[in-house]
Amino acid sequence: LLECSEEHAIPEGQECVLTPEAIQRMWSSQTVMTPSKPPEGFEFLETDFAAYGIGFGLREHRGHKLVRHGGAVPGYYSAVTLVPDEGLGIAVLSNQESGVALNAVTNHVLDAFLRAPDPPVAWLEAFVELAAVRAKKAEEKVAKDRADRDPETNPSLALSGYAGAYRDPWYGEVTIVEESGRLVLDMTRTPGMLADLEHWHHDTFVARWRETWMSDHSPYDAYVTFALGPGGAVERMTMNPVSTAIDFSFDFQDLVFTPVPADGEPAAKD
Repeated sequence: LLECSEEHAIPEGQECVLTPEAIQRMWSSQTVMTPSKPPEGFEFLETDFAAYGIGFGLREHRGHKLVRHGGAVPGYYSAVTLVPDEGLGIAVLSNQESGVALNAVTNHVLDAFLRAPDPPVAWLEAFVELAAVRAKKAEEKVAKDRADRDPETNPSLALSGYAGAYRDPWYGEVTIVEESGRLVLDMTRTPGMLADLEHWHHDTFVARWRETWMSDHSPYDAYVTFALGPGGAVERMTMNPVSTAIDFSFDFQDLVFTPVPADGEPAAKD
């Protein structure tokens, strides 16, 4: 990847790939976001600015713009943080799935370059405590859902009434089949993402994934809710994470599936 600038001359015969104008656009706000408010006691993490550029998250930290992007696969987690006005870049690689160590290392380096506050923040302890606070809130939400569940209800339809192919405009197609007296959800574009649907209440089920490759410590279960149309048939299917601790990358809440009839075209709305 070659950057084109006066400081970085492109050798003869090679093509300019990354221009300063392109970098500026990648690191400029394309989607403005509302900064999340940290829990009580963690006000030092608060920021007045948050946005998304092109492939990079943007935020303010101690008066400087941070440009950041993380990556993860099962068992590994990484994060790259840039401070453009300081010419600083930080890359942290980890062979575990928690962001605690990565965030602590990154912020220690930031403090070393951007003048740490007095007294300095004990970043590792702070992020460990923050993770515990968020885990507790996630557990409380799961417990509340369990308390609100009405176990005396039954699905509105026979299981065969929910079976079929469904399509989301972004994700694509999934299938639901009846197998041995229960429904099975297959996220067809994601190999291994196969779930047994356990009835929760009314027309909501919980997807219990057969493989736990997505996380060693959280199965990433999802609520699957069917909405029926005036004729009594399924009109759409939506998904939501069971726990708020589920990584945002599993953006179940953004998926809206509609039934696909036999001809392969999405069903017309009533």
